[in-house]
Amino acid sequence: MPTKRPDDEGGVFTDGPAGTIGIHHHSILHRRGVSTAKGTRHMLKYNYWRTTPPQRDWITEPDFDFQRAYYGGHDQARYVAHMFYWLCGKGDQYRIIGGQAWPWSHPNQIGPSYGFASERGYRPDWRKQNRDGYAS
Repeated sequence: MPTKRPDDEGGVFTDGPAGTIGIHHHSILHRRGVSTAKGTRHMLKYNYWRTTPPQRDWITEPDFDFQRAYYGGHDQARYVAHMFYWLCGKGDQYRIIGGQAWPWSHPNQIGPSYGFASERGYRPDWRKQNRDGYAS
């Protein structure tokens, strides 16, 4: 028997202006709206696997700063920044040095995070064991 989420619990709706790129990572929880139709409802999901690396082919903002962009909180910044670099065709340039270095940021920090564009860092392989333990 499927579980039922209370209707008063609410959810999170997302939207963005024209040109917004939305990236989400599975697995996500979702629920359906109330159906006005009779009979069985079916859902079709698509999973994509790229066979060629992406290239940055969308409209760019010349003043966009990769270093100061917000990539999310501590638990997700490294993944989001890496994915964004990859989508921009810069995946081979992404490096992290660990600790509190870029891409992490905090609203109260003074100056940009250190370690941006470092050549001495490493490019994580999320499918394998890394020295930082995040891929385990």
